[in-house]
Amino acid sequence: MRNTVPDEQKAYEALSKLLEQAGQNTKQARCVANLLLAWYDATIFDSWDPVDIWSVDDTTGSDMIAVLHLIKESHTYIDELERVIKLAIVCVSFFD
Repeated sequence: MRNTVPDEQKAYEALSKLLEQAGQNTKQARCVANLLLAWYDATIFDSWDPVDIWSVDDTTGSDMIAVLHLIKESHTYIDELERVIKLAIVCVSFFD
């Protein structure tokens, strides 16, 4: 069953927060970046480990779970959600 609008809106808000956080230079940000990059292209960026969720704070973990639910429900890659530019910033940070 598809998400209700409020749940979907919360998932997009969580995605927005994670996109901002992923560009930071912290271990938590690296976990977030790994998830987003794996969603973008898991054949290239295959370093996301589901247990990474254990090493982030509760808010970030909940946001990651919300995004995983969005991935499941939307059947859409992140680039189809018009987030490529922000993800490119994450990619640059990932390889620094």
